[in-house]
Amino acid sequence: QAKDSELHYRGYLVPEENVAQLKHGAVVLKGEMRQAILDGDCQNYDVERGFTRHIIDEAGDGVGGIVIKLRQQCILNYIRMLLWDRDLRSYSYFVEVSMDQEDWVRVVDHTKYHCRSWQNIYFPKRVVRYIKIVGTHNTVNRMFHVV
Repeated sequence: QAKDSELHYRGYLVPEENVAQLKHGAVVLKGEMRQAILDGDCQNYDVERGFTRHIIDEAGDGVGGIVIKLRQQCILNYIRMLLWDRDLRSYSYFVEVSMDQEDWVRVVDHTKYHCRSWQNIYFPKRVVRYIKIVGTHNTVNRMFHVV
């Protein structure tokens, strides 16, 4: 039996548009302060507000993280996200995508890198319903923050 990630799905294509926003029906299923990552505001954030976060677990196995459910299955090949950058901290993370929340495909693995600010992630196009962002390290504390 084929894995779900190997099946050929049809997906909705919206060129040059962020489909992971409230106005497109996206919702955050996991993470704290859930609405911030979907509101499209990348200017008004500080140490108290304007970001979605999760606690970085010691195992770094992806059990935690931030999970976004898109309104419908979409064809994606690019994810752009802003890591909280109001000081000199850096983060390590990975991003996985799925159609069913069971069979996850890792599209980027930056667990061995120190990353800051805007992240532009390109990957081969695929049909996606769920996006999981998992922070594995923060140079300041045990929280992972995405604006």
